Amino acid sequence: MLNISLVPSCGAAGSPSACAASPTAGPRPWPWPHGGAPTINGSVALGDIRAVVHTQAPGAIEAYYQEVGRAGRDGDPAYGLLLSGTSDYGFRRRLLELSVAEREASGGMSDEHLMDWQWKLFLELMRYVEAGSCRHDYILRYFGDEQEMLGGC
Repeated sequence: MLNISLVPSCGAAGSPSACAASPTAGPRPWPWPHGGAPTINGSVALGDIRAVVHTQAPGAIEAYYQEVGRAGRDGDPAYGLLLSGTSDYGFRRRLLELSVAEREASGGMSDEHLMDWQWKLFLELMRYVEAGSCRHDYILRYFGDEQEMLGGC
């Protein structure tokens, strides 16, 4: 398990936007949501990103593609690493079930179709991760862009 403590330089609000708006403010503990372990997020606005590391699989290919695409925007070589395992399936399923339970507990409607759709998006991501073929071609096919396919890397 990756557990990293971050203490950004932030303004009074303690948010990323406050950090960017007030770079001279002193260090301030970040109010991590839900008391969980913090995550590291990068932005080109905060410097050149050389690597994006996922210690667990995101919820969908779209999320992964958007997040890993932050590395190398300056044109220099960059790397993406996604660590995954069979426990990701149970973890993601549990997150989706908790989301439905929270909506029901707050008086909202339970939407099993939404959960099923999100589960299918996650399974598609895992097929991408476990693909024995060229991942470049896989993701282009997924997004419907077959113009730049490499034909098997």
